[in-house]
Order: sequence, then C-alpha cells, then structure tokens
Amino acid sequence: MNIFRLASLAFVALWLAGCAPRGDLLADDDMQPSEQQRLRTLPQWDRLANESAIPGGTPAAEVQVIERRRLRALQQWDRLANEVAARASEAVRRQEGPPMPVYVSGTRATPFDDSFVELLRTRLVDHNVPVATSLIAGGLELRFDAQVISQQNEVLISTALQNNDLYLSRTSNSYRITRAEQSLYYRAPPPVPTVVKTWQTVQW
Repeated sequence: MNIFRLASLAFVALWLAGCAPRGDLLADDDMQPSEQQRLRTLPQWDRLANESAIPGGTPAAEVQVIERRRLRALQQWDRLANEVAARASEAVRRQEGPPMPVYVSGTRATPFDDSFVELLRTRLVDHNVPVATSLIAGGLELRFDAQVISQQNEVLISTALQNNDLYLSRTSNSYRITRAEQSLYYRAPPPVPTVVKTWQTVQW
C-alpha cells in the first residue's frame, strides 16, 4: 500500500468522523425497531411525510434512506422537546403561586416548526405543565428558533421560556445534519404562478 493510498484512507476516516452527529442522537443503525415504530405512530410523522413528499419513481433503496433521515430528525426533535419541557417544568415550579400556563409559539413555516411545536406541547403536558392554546395575560411563552449553518452542515436550535421580557430558561443546541436534511428547516418556496395567455380574434 503506497503512501498516497494511506493518505487517502486517513482523509476519508477524518471526513467520516467530522460528519458524526453532535449531541446524543443515535445513529440510524442503532435505532431500535420499537423506537422506529413509536416515532411512526406520532402525528408529526404523517405531517412530516406529507410536507416532504418523496417523488414518485424514487428507487426503493433511496426511499429507505430518506425515511431513516426523517426518523432520525423526528427522534432528535422529540428528545430535544423532552429536555426543553423538563427545564420549563422546573422554571414554572420556581414561580410563586399556582403554576402559570405556557403558550408554545411557532410559525409553522417549515416541517421542523410544524412538528416541534406539537412535540413541545405534548412533552410539556407529560411534565405536568399547563399548556395554553393562546397567549394569555399573566401566562408564559415558550419560543423556539432554528438556524441552519450551511457552511458547516449544522443546525442551531434555540428555545426560550419567557415571562414578558424576562427569560426564565433558555437552551441552545447544535446538531450535524446532511444537506438533504437542511430542507426540513427551510420554508417551502412559493408556488410558481401560472401564466395564462388569452387570444382575441380581431375581425377586419
């Protein structure tokens, strides 16, 4: 084996190591069938599949890869939602008086937004946090934002529990993502307007 092949193998090894997801996200092969089945039963799975539909005629092997990426993303979001809800629960309990209801605000502009807002609501209820359907006077607001860093194939997800202008808890987590997964964090492009041509018959 010559020195050039050794250098090439070393480069590939470093590249693969750099592509490993950050955080505690499981690799595709490590995700148990029971966990995959649980994720597929979530309402967010159907919405995620509808919002990022796989074009017809896609090879079966490629479809499996896309679905694994979706499952991995949904698993990541669910874990993060649980962590955020646990922090929010502690912050709510530290407040004086009865527990204050929390409103989860989201734009629902991207597949991530649409899924994460529902996952947060579910996890807050799991942690015995009262969840409001709208922002009410005296209540708390839980906001979140996702920023894609294209040059590094990363996404930065930030959350903040606020009482007016006061932060009660805040989190920031970064994850490695593939280029294909970046579309989950972007708004869908507006539909291309259809140009309709009309013809008028002129009589001479």
